[in-house]
Amino acid sequence: MPKTNKNGPGAIVLGGNFVGLGIARSLGTRGIPVWVLDADRSKSIAQFSRHTRRFIETRESVVDVLLEEGRRHNLNGWVLFPVTDEYVEILSANRQELETIYRVTTAAPDVTRFALDKRLTYRRANELGLAAPWTTVGSSLADIESANVPYPAILKPAVNHHFFPHTNIKALPVDNPSELQRAFAQMSRYIPPDEILLQERIPGGGEN
Repeated sequence: MPKTNKNGPGAIVLGGNFVGLGIARSLGTRGIPVWVLDADRSKSIAQFSRHTRRFIETRESVVDVLLEEGRRHNLNGWVLFPVTDEYVEILSANRQELETIYRVTTAAPDVTRFALDKRLTYRRANELGLAAPWTTVGSSLADIESANVPYPAILKPAVNHHFFPHTNIKALPVDNPSELQRAFAQMSRYIPPDEILLQERIPGGGEN
């Protein structure tokens, strides 16, 4: 049975990618016990860290597994760190139940939804008068084509974790109407049309 820290709480990192590895290292070097939970062992690099005391692979309900592990190993006060949008959404939606055992670092859905859904992100930026790229969304390709598209542009998912895990693509560049049609058809195979954002492409490098 994995040992828990009698001198203080540990942490469970949800997601074993490079971000999760960084958290495991940061906490582990301070003597904090770290467990890593992920849905796919083959894509988890954090499991190999010497600071990861236990790795849990689960394709079942993450919330059920966390509650079961928490009760079985007396993980009261342990901190949950999600490192992907999908895990943020899960912890946010189930925050109240998880807080019966854990400390949840994720805010409630009325806050996280503005980060997880880019349609809400850009709408909120507009309401607050914050500068943001020109963006439009519709329920069909015709809706988007009617928006006087400022080429060059990009197509991107409104909810990244609905698209990226299937494709490893964050955005598709489009320079003309025919590319827009092809890219829209490609994205529509994975997400609904009303989750596809068309956005102006800001020229230059990251400084822009």
